[in-house]
Parts: sequence; structure tokens; C-alpha cells
Amino acid sequence: MRCVAINRVAGNLCRMPRSLIPVLLALVVLGAACSGSAGETTTTAVPAETTSAPETTLPADTAGVTTPPTTEATPTPSVDPGQPTEATIVADDPNPELVATINGLIAITEETRGLKFLRSPLVAIVTEQELADRVSALLEEELEPDETARDDAVYESLGIIDPQEDLREVFIDLYTEQVAGFYDGDTEELVVPASDGNLTALQKLTMVHELVHSLTDQHFEFNEHSNMLYDEDRFDEASALSGLLEGDATWTELIYFQTGMSVQDQREVLEESLNIDTTTLDSTPSFIADSLIWPYDLAGGTGFVSSLWTETGDFSAVNAAYESLPTTTEQVIDLDAYRDREEAAAVTLLPTPVPGYEVGEESTWGQQAYAALFNQSLSTRTAEDAANGWGGDVYRVLWDGDNAIFVNLFAGDEASDAEEMYAAWSELGQTQIPSDRYFFVGTTGNEVLVIVADSEATGEAVLEPYRAIFAD
Repeated sequence: MRCVAINRVAGNLCRMPRSLIPVLLALVVLGAACSGSAGETTTTAVPAETTSAPETTLPADTAGVTTPPTTEATPTPSVDPGQPTEATIVADDPNPELVATINGLIAITEETRGLKFLRSPLVAIVTEQELADRVSALLEEELEPDETARDDAVYESLGIIDPQEDLREVFIDLYTEQVAGFYDGDTEELVVPASDGNLTALQKLTMVHELVHSLTDQHFEFNEHSNMLYDEDRFDEASALSGLLEGDATWTELIYFQTGMSVQDQREVLEESLNIDTTTLDSTPSFIADSLIWPYDLAGGTGFVSSLWTETGDFSAVNAAYESLPTTTEQVIDLDAYRDREEAAAVTLLPTPVPGYEVGEESTWGQQAYAALFNQSLSTRTAEDAANGWGGDVYRVLWDGDNAIFVNLFAGDEASDAEEMYAAWSELGQTQIPSDRYFFVGTTGNEVLVIVADSEATGEAVLEPYRAIFAD
């Protein structure tokens, strides 16, 4: 799996490994999972009869990452259903205590998630420096200069980043701020930093998260499907899949924190989380940060999985979701849309030829990305109202090697949804879109057309085939 669970332009950062997401964020509020303090209770169970997720989230950690494999994938033996599952360890002279801890976490993951490993999970034990080297190598491989330059131009045109910011540097800084381990779907390998020979409480929590990815990939084989979605530029669909994957691992992680960790480990998790440096994330444009966090958040992937889980008090409905995948971020955000299998409306852009420009990318922006985009500059209410009416859309990026033109055609469920989307784009044009850019937004029926271009000439050229349809 070599792609972040967010698509490339539409709040979708670029073709980068999902698991290079820092272990930061919501651990600071994990005290709510322990009735306000880890010292007040031994465990806090997640009751089967709950109708909503507990008011807490777990680390948007390094789940599901991929690193450039340096060797062929190591074959792993099948697991005897009647015997405890043991990891296949890749390390020089591993600490027996560490191996025992990992095997114990494997048993906890199987019990909590309700599935047993089909093959021995492959676990590479590395030092912090080795982990950093692997992450750096992966970033160098995945951040292709041409694609990053195009994304940079689009982000600048939409006012997401300032002109003086370099998107490549933003990605590198963000993804290397904190990495606590990752799962490589292509080699089926978990990479675990344990420089002192054992795992901290927070690393144990992260290990369970990554083990869930390994476990569910063995049962449901999602890695190849995820790679295919990115290869075919089906980015909103890939984001929806990521919501399921990360929500599953995060929800399991939360159950383990609440019911399987000792008071001392809970306390250590909270203390470690409070010491995590989030300087880079805090300074990252909210559009990027929100898109990274969404698969792990209760408003996104974790909320989706927790809602499925509370239906039966176990993972049976979650397992069924792997057999009937959500296909849009709308379905992850709105469980009714998933239950009703409400698919995206077919939306097609007319040809938009501009001399010297080529189509660099065409895909679906999606409900989650609209919410993240508008939330950066507009009120939360405006962002939600505009995004919640999503019925379907398509965006296109035209690129000449230096300048980007962004075209987006939105279809609302009803005409009133188009009115809210039109109002949000209009306000964004006044508050966030750079004043030196050509900006057009028009609406008719339940559709909204947006064009952001580097000059009036190129913008008008894109608008020409739509001029009779959309009034300025």
C-alpha cells in the first residue's frame, strides 16, 4: 500500500504511504476514555449497548504505512488455529522480552478484533535511526518532483498554502515529525522501533493498531484493491476505504486502551502523548491537517466503524463492510448513505482545451475534501452545509509545467444544495483565493461550476464551452 488514504489534490495529499502519519493528535484527550483519569479506574469497558462513540479519539498514528522494500517479501508460515500466534521476527539478536511482548500483543489483537491471523505476522525490529532512514527513503521515492510541483500550484491557486511555502517541504516536515512504526501492505511487514529493547506503553498501543492492519489485510486482502484505486485516480473512493481501515484499527486500539491496559500503562500513554511534539502539525494548513486526521477521527473513519460496531457490540458489521466497501467519503460520514448504498451521481466535465496545457489529473473531490477546504477559511456551519449536500462531482487539473488551472463541477442532491455550495465558493473566492487569480463560480439547477486559473485568458478559455450554461 503506497498511498495516503486521502487523494492527491482534493484534500488528498499525494501518492504517499498512509502510515507515515505522525502519532500525535487526540491522545491528549484520552483521559475521557478512563472516566477522566487513568488513576480512577482499572479499565473502562466499551458497552455493547452504546449508541455513539466515546468522547475520545486515539492517535492519528502511523497506521498502514509502506516503505520501499529492500528485499523480497519474507515468506511467513501459516498459523495453526489451535496454537498461539507468534511473530516472524526480522532482527539481529532480538531481545527475548521484546519478542514475548510482541507475541502478547498479537494475542490481544486477535482477541479484541475477533479474528485470528492466517499467517505469522512479519515484524521488523529496528532502531529509531533505521526507522528514520526508511521513512526518508520512502519520502524520496514517493514525492515525485513533477507531481508535487503541480499539486503545489493547485494548492497555491486555492489559497491552501502561501506562495512562499513549498509543499514538498511541508510534506517532509509533517511526515517525519513523529513516526512510531508502520505496516507495509506490499511486503506485509510491520516495522517497529525498539531501540531500548522493549516497547513503551504508547508503542504498544501503536503496535495493536498496526497489527489490526496486518490481520485484516490477511482476511480481506485490501492492499491490492487500495493500490488499484490510487493507480486509477479514484481518490475519493480510496479515501473512503482508508476511513474503514483506519477507523477499524483506531477503534480496536481504543478498546484495547480502555479494557486491556493496566492503569499504569494508561497513565504512561497519556504522559507520552502529552510530550509529543506537534509543532509542524499545528502550523500545517488546516485543509491538509484535517484531511490527514479524517480517517482516524470520530467525524470520519472511527465514527463510521464505531457506529457499525455498536449495532451488535462486536466487529461482525465491520467485517461485512470489507465485503461491501464504502465507495465515497459521503458513505463514511453518513452511515445512512452507506446503508442505502447511495452512490455518487455521474458528473462529466466538457472538454476544456487550453493551448500549452495538458490534463494532469481528473478525479472526484468528494464530501470530505469540500468540508476540509471550506473549513480552512469559512465557518464550520458554512463548510458543513455546503459539503453535506454533495451528490457527486468531478475536478480537472490542467498543467503547463509551471501553472495550474483548476476546474470543478459539483452536483448537489437538490437545487438548494447547489445554492449552499455556490455561496461557500463565492465566500471562499473573497477570503482565500488569491486576488491575482482568475476565479469563476456559477450555478444552474443543482450544479455548480468553479474555475480557478492563472490568468483571465486561460480562465475564459476554460469557461467558453460552459458560457451558455452558467451565468456569471
